[in-house]
This record gives sequence, structure tokens and C-alpha cells, in this order.
Amino acid sequence: MQKSNKFGLIRYEFIAYIHVLGTQNVNEILLTKDDFADMNSQGDQIKWTSVENMDIDNGEININSIVKTKKRICGLFDAEPLDWEYARIIVSDSAETKHSYATARMPKSPTVPVFFDVKE
Repeated sequence: MQKSNKFGLIRYEFIAYIHVLGTQNVNEILLTKDDFADMNSQGDQIKWTSVENMDIDNGEININSIVKTKKRICGLFDAEPLDWEYARIIVSDSAETKHSYATARMPKSPTVPVFFDVKE
């Protein structure tokens, strides 16, 4: 766990694997304290909070010769040390015409990265 430069914020690490083609940019990372199981699939009632500062590092990783190459985006973001249940990452192509997203359960410890698997 790293303390952010801003008072009272925790620095979380994230790793996103992107399966869609084309250059992808991280537009936003959102966090919620809401539990999806209690929401009865009412996605519009979930209260998302945008993260503070994001530091992003892009890279590509080839899993093996059979699986297509995936793009890996790693980075850090700052958030209040609350009981976050889920995180959502929103990525777009280089022209920002197509948006994709993935939702991941937040780890219990801020020392464990948040893993996103963005599919089309």
C-alpha cells in the first residue's frame, strides 16, 4: 500500500487486458461501494465515483502462439480508502469513437492490483 501525495488517498495498482483491436486509451476508472448482488441488475442505480489521479503505462503481451496478442495497460490511481466493492474501467479507440468497459471486484487489500479483462 502506498500513500498518495494527496492527503487521505490510497494509491491502487491496476492491470487491464484489452482484447479489442486498435489502440486503446483509458478514459476513466470508476469505483462503487454498491454491491451488484443487492442491486437486482438495476445498473442505472449504481453510484459510481471517478478516481482521482491516474498514471498509465501501455504495453503489449503475447500470451502464446495460439492466443491472439492482447494489449496490457497498467497503471496507478488514487482513491479514498473506503470499502470499495467494484471498479469499472472505460477505454476507447484512438479516435474515441468506440468505447469498451470492464468491471472487476476490488481486492480486499490495496496491495493487490485490480485486474480488468476488457472484451468487446
